[in-house]
Amino acid sequence: MGWWIRGVHYWAAQCMVVSSISLLTLYISSIGSAASNHRSYLRALCITGMILALAITGYLLPWGQHGFWSAKIRTHVMSLKPVIGSGLERLILEGTELGHYTLKHFFALYAGWLPILFWLGLRMGHSPTPRAKGLSDSMENENSFFWGAQSWRCRVAIFMGSLCVGILAWQAWAGDLRAALRGASLSATVTYIESYPAARPEWCFLFLYQFLKYFPGPLEVVAAICITNLILSWLVFLPMWGRSRIGRRVNQSILAFLCLGVCFLSIVGIHED
Repeated sequence: MGWWIRGVHYWAAQCMVVSSISLLTLYISSIGSAASNHRSYLRALCITGMILALAITGYLLPWGQHGFWSAKIRTHVMSLKPVIGSGLERLILEGTELGHYTLKHFFALYAGWLPILFWLGLRMGHSPTPRAKGLSDSMENENSFFWGAQSWRCRVAIFMGSLCVGILAWQAWAGDLRAALRGASLSATVTYIESYPAARPEWCFLFLYQFLKYFPGPLEVVAAICITNLILSWLVFLPMWGRSRIGRRVNQSILAFLCLGVCFLSIVGIHED
């Protein structure tokens, strides 16, 4: 059953990333939700960031070629930050090169610190489920959000999500039983001697990897630091200028543009590979 447990872990992690990004997108796109509850929105933003951090740190733990060389790409991007870039890279790697100390560091983050921070984020106030007008009209009072009809909706969603993860882990559509009983694919064990040209980031960061290709040389800092920090600043301060109708329309337009850009860059990256 080890192959199935590994498959459930892998596919549940992918579904968790999709769910957190979908929740954040729902916050931004729902009329008035992010503007009326700044605290809940920031909590959902922090939880999404921690889930992505779990995905980044967990990707290296199988200690395969794919995860190892992908981690090298991410740490290189991190080193581009002015002033603190090199120091931050050494802190993450626990040295100057990616090795067994880095693996120990990533495991401590993945299995220790990040789950604690994630739990604390969930305990901050109420559940970070958006309370947009369009989503709460059918709820009679505050308690009915967690009980009654909403409780059954949550149970059905959990059951369907667990069923989908189990099917993905089994991979029943594979041509034969040996191919089906694999749970999740594994790459070859790490070798430091030869580079791994097929190394790519996780699918949720593939668009950034493709985006960096259009900014070669010194311009790489513009894409990796300036533009990404500008987008992060927009996400943090989004509710402040989203209180008016015009501000909400602008936020929704920026969100649509970013979603289209992410999809386009991801498709181009997959096609070029």
